[in-house]
Amino acid sequence: MNPNISVLMSVYNGEKYVAESIRSVLEQDFDSFEFLIIDDNSSDRTFGKISEFTDYRLSLYKNQTNQGLFSNLNRLLEEARGSLIKLWSQDDIMLRQCLKKGWRFFEEHPDVGYYYVNCNWIKKDGTKLLAKPDSTPLILEPPLADYYCFLHGNLSANISNLFYPRTTFDKIGGFKESYISADFDFAVRAQQYFSAGRIPEVLVELRQHSRQWSLADGVVIDFLREDIEISMILYNRLVSLYGKLTPYDADAILFKKLGVNYFHAAMKYLIKGKFSRALRMFELMKKRFPLTPIAMNWIRNLPYRVVRTSQYARFQSVLSNFCSR
Repeated sequence: MNPNISVLMSVYNGEKYVAESIRSVLEQDFDSFEFLIIDDNSSDRTFGKISEFTDYRLSLYKNQTNQGLFSNLNRLLEEARGSLIKLWSQDDIMLRQCLKKGWRFFEEHPDVGYYYVNCNWIKKDGTKLLAKPDSTPLILEPPLADYYCFLHGNLSANISNLFYPRTTFDKIGGFKESYISADFDFAVRAQQYFSAGRIPEVLVELRQHSRQWSLADGVVIDFLREDIEISMILYNRLVSLYGKLTPYDADAILFKKLGVNYFHAAMKYLIKGKFSRALRMFELMKKRFPLTPIAMNWIRNLPYRVVRTSQYARFQSVLSNFCSR
């Protein structure tokens, strides 16, 4: 008999937290699940630590070469037998009722394309940041889901928050393996056909630490490229398909959400002397945004930004040299 839920986890050099993460899944107050793990050719003791678990629900695979997160998740999807898919990460803690309440939501809302749970955050020093209040509706019909994503970005913010009915993958296919933010891209593709959902209870704890791939230096450039592409899909739907926004309002949202925020990130590169990265970001941005008003907005708000005194003089010099080119 097939399990109700398939929990999928791709791991890479996660020896510090992986055993704790696995135990939190195996100790769930819910029995009908399988746990599929793939080691992405780790160079540390991750594979050995996982191999110590002998639970019948756990299946372990190992790559001979590094394939990447979303390639691994697509492979595990091919092996998964559950009608509900739960994504998981090597660093995080699944609270005991997560799978039980995730399955209950699925039974109550079988037509939702994906849904996410609330979370606490575990800081680097081990202390916890409690979940912030969230007024997002529990069910978001496609136009509303698109609008929230257009305003705020990826609703779930982390793959460990997510549940997907298997039927969603059957309808739209798997993750785009070339994307860093493939979960965001997947959500937007799913919202073309399905509603999105939210479980308001805290059911996972997500760990913050310096080695997370999403914090890697330089990744922000790829995020910018993908964010523009995904945002333009939402832009066209909200303006042309649903008529929820005028072009003027949509442009204003993009200006604030992408233009100003990513300009700030580019200026950080500039301050640090990483000119090639800053210029790559400016090149990407100017294809969609007029840089002059963004720059003026950024400069106007300088007093409100956190700029260390030791950096400020360097910033003035770097910006002056850059603008004189």
